[in-house]
Amino acid sequence: FDPDGTAGLTGSATVLAIFRNTTATAFTAANFNPNFPVNGNPDTPPPTVVDNGDAVFSITGTRAVGQTLTAAIATADPDGNGSGGFSYTWQSSTDGSTWGNVGTNSASYTIAAADEGKQLRLLTAYTDAQGFSESVTTSVGSVPNVNDAPTDLAFTTNGIQENIVAGSIIGTLSAVDPDAGSTFAYALVAGNGTNDVDNALVDIVGNEVRVKSDASIDFETNPVLNLNIRVTDNGGLTYTKAVTAAVLNVNELPGLNPATLSLQFLDTAFSAALPTASTGSIAINNAADFGGIIPITYGPASTNGLYGTLAVSSAGLTTYTGNGTAIKNQSTSTLTDTFQVSATDGNTTKTGTYTVSIANPTAENTLLITETGNGILDGIRYGRWPLIIPGIFPDHTLMMENTMAPC
Repeated sequence: FDPDGTAGLTGSATVLAIFRNTTATAFTAANFNPNFPVNGNPDTPPPTVVDNGDAVFSITGTRAVGQTLTAAIATADPDGNGSGGFSYTWQSSTDGSTWGNVGTNSASYTIAAADEGKQLRLLTAYTDAQGFSESVTTSVGSVPNVNDAPTDLAFTTNGIQENIVAGSIIGTLSAVDPDAGSTFAYALVAGNGTNDVDNALVDIVGNEVRVKSDASIDFETNPVLNLNIRVTDNGGLTYTKAVTAAVLNVNELPGLNPATLSLQFLDTAFSAALPTASTGSIAINNAADFGGIIPITYGPASTNGLYGTLAVSSAGLTTYTGNGTAIKNQSTSTLTDTFQVSATDGNTTKTGTYTVSIANPTAENTLLITETGNGILDGIRYGRWPLIIPGIFPDHTLMMENTMAPC
């Protein structure tokens, strides 16, 4: 200040206020008032603005999956609700500490299946009429955990090798359930007669599907396994589904079934070679190996037996030619000739027994001479008697029969 009381101002300084013969009070954040009255007391602090509280919200609706919750103002903000509106965020938590958003920007929320068993709350944000930013948390409570039925079932397998050993695990079962932590039990159940046709081939142990102890899975018979399975959760609710699995074909050893050819030779000419050959065929347990891709051949082409010869074609057809001399020299009523025959797919071979049964050959070695009137049997007792004539039919027995009663 100039000594004579006149202020001298130079430069570009801005003058806020000039007081003469007045004790100045320093401006601070506590007493600064932008509306400071020119004629007022500079020592009077400005009035303080206070947040007098928040609005209170209420939530209506049933806490259950599929039900809708709705928020509304129960008590207005003491400072006024403001004009900016409210922002809503619905949240869920499994432990009450960590929360995640499940719905935003709406005063309503429909409870989802994923919320079952969890706690819900609502966060509401707004600016009140005094300019204070408010955030209000409203607890909803827990959504009751109600048991729901399983919604799906799966049979997982990498394919089933045909002829797999009984007791082998061929796949596993799993289920889908809306309820976290559910446990399951599985069972084979009757279906429509088609989707359950292979139920008898397997057992279920826990969640494992195993080949039954007395069962065999064969590609040629069951190229696809059809099972009907029911899953039951720990609350007793069920879900049933028909499942399938591919059976994988493998190169198999052709299996021979025992075969028998029954013959009866009529040796009316008493020749050394029997006049008629008998035919048959060899049976196997699959008409062609590996699904018909690999052909089967048979053998050997010809084999001599005790009473004849068996010829086998490459297609498995047999021809047995009897040896008359060998047969007629036997005294038993039934003769059996056996042969070893084989079937091969080019990689593996299996051998089986083929049997020829020759019925009553000795019956054909008997000549019967019948006397019906006067002749060589006159005076011989009524009945049938053996007659040996040296040098005539040495390998046969002649039976003499007198049908006339004694005179």
